[in-house]
Amino acid sequence: MLFAQSFVAALVAAVSVSAAPTADETWALRGLHRDCAKDGKACTWTFNIDNNAGNKTACTHVTESQNGKPASQSHGGPTFCSPYRLESSWDQRGFSVIGVLDQGRNVIGYFGYDDKEVPNGRVVSPDHTSVIKPFTQPTMF
Repeated sequence: MLFAQSFVAALVAAVSVSAAPTADETWALRGLHRDCAKDGKACTWTFNIDNNAGNKTACTHVTESQNGKPASQSHGGPTFCSPYRLESSWDQRGFSVIGVLDQGRNVIGYFGYDDKEVPNGRVVSPDHTSVIKPFTQPTMF
């Protein structure tokens, strides 16, 4: 959780108000589930990005094992699901954060998932939502 909080804090710190989204614009990741290979070498996150403006974008995000850790405990991305760019990180307390950046609008949403929510391909319910924020430092993400 500490790493996830630090990750989110660093991304939020890079935000400026110049590219403000509509007031309280909320996105959702719909039908999210994570399926991991039994050998731990890869996990596939599948979901729809819903910008609540009538557009849903299907997305598949894969994490692979890194530095001797299973894929469920590894960084993932970048993944491109036009117009979005995604990256994810995992915290040793069993928590993943997925950052979803709309590259055209330079706005970002953050979605957090406890490992207990995503075992064995179970669909997360209820869907997670995020109030999006301006993002103006694409070199960081």
